[in-house]
Amino acid sequence: MEYKLYKGKVTINFEEKDWGGKKIHSYTDSKGKKLLSVTEVTGTIDKSNALIIWATRLMGKYLLDNFLDKNLTNEAVEISFREWRKAKEKAADIGSSIHNWIEMKIKGLEPAIPEDDKVKNGVLAFLKWQNENNIKWLENEKIVYSKKYNYIGKLDAIAKIKGKTYLIDYKSGKAIYPEFYLQTAGYQLAYEEEHGKKIDGRMLIHLGKEDGAFECKEVDDYKKDSEAFLGLLKTKKRLIELDTYGK
Repeated sequence: MEYKLYKGKVTINFEEKDWGGKKIHSYTDSKGKKLLSVTEVTGTIDKSNALIIWATRLMGKYLLDNFLDKNLTNEAVEISFREWRKAKEKAADIGSSIHNWIEMKIKGLEPAIPEDDKVKNGVLAFLKWQNENNIKWLENEKIVYSKKYNYIGKLDAIAKIKGKTYLIDYKSGKAIYPEFYLQTAGYQLAYEEEHGKKIDGRMLIHLGKEDGAFECKEVDDYKKDSEAFLGLLKTKKRLIELDTYGK
């Protein structure tokens, strides 16, 4: 797929590959050189500690639920190692379903209310928020690219709310994490660079991945967040240089 940005002056190529059942996205410039994405940049932040704690808790729960007062085998332990991945994939499916429904709604379609209770909770929370704020959607799933800093991303939405223009990002994890602030700042930086339009603010819409619980958080201090994002971008580029040095 090909995208034309900056009034047709910049060409971005997009490719999606299947890697072991997981979809891998890749963006390249007109010369075929891979572009760093916003999420790759913020992925430089180490989040392994929280993931390790969550994974070990799921492993322990699996063993307690299935082998309490029973003989524990090596096979059972091996299976328990994989339980966190199953839970992660299931949660991602719920979050993706809510996000996909919202995307269709913003595009002007009329998708049916989902039957799955968890997905339905997230969808109804979104509709309530949209109706209460009389939101006018301006952009949806938009590719943004910074010529100045040479990175790319896809923001969820731009909307007019109470006379102000907001960049909106949907999240369906356990909570709103600090890297989301930097991620949205990266999107805003690239969007304003190309379009010359000012974004008044950023909003993180959190949809609980287990129950669809709704939280809307307006993000401030764009200057600090954008500076931190650019710092991460510089770090990521240097790490890539070091990783490929001498190859």
